[in-house]
Amino acid sequence: LLFAYVVSLQLQELVARPLLRLAESAQAITQRSRDYTLRVPPVPSRDEIGMLFRGFNEMLAEVQQRDEILEAQVQQRTAELEQAYHDLKKLDELKTSFISNVSHELRTPLTSILGFATMIELRLRDELFPRIQAPSSSETKAMSRVMRNINIISVEAERLTALIEDVLDLAR
Repeated sequence: LLFAYVVSLQLQELVARPLLRLAESAQAITQRSRDYTLRVPPVPSRDEIGMLFRGFNEMLAEVQQRDEILEAQVQQRTAELEQAYHDLKKLDELKTSFISNVSHELRTPLTSILGFATMIELRLRDELFPRIQAPSSSETKAMSRVMRNINIISVEAERLTALIEDVLDLAR
């Protein structure tokens, strides 16, 4: 009985304790630290338990290497995304500046066109046309055509002004 007890202690020392150490190390690595640089102290045996420990340490080395590669790739992709973000932001600023400049350059002459068209319409209607006495049918037709054309200029200038305002609203 004593001999069986001593043999069981030896077997426990040879088999159970190393396996418990391996299980504790695996649990520490996966559940707590995720530190793949940790290694299980090797067992100085060439049996299956020794092979298990060496295989486990090799597996940890492989996981650590892949982890480092993935981390480097993540950092590289992050840098690429940050660069793309800054490029897009710069392009957005250029677009906003361009829209603002173009709309300003368009709005100024349109305001002048609209103002002059209104002045011409008022002067023709209030000053020039009343001076024509008993206009002929061709003169009446020409006067009507001129007023229609000036009205078209005004309406289209107002439409373009509204479009420019819409573009500015979209840019904002």
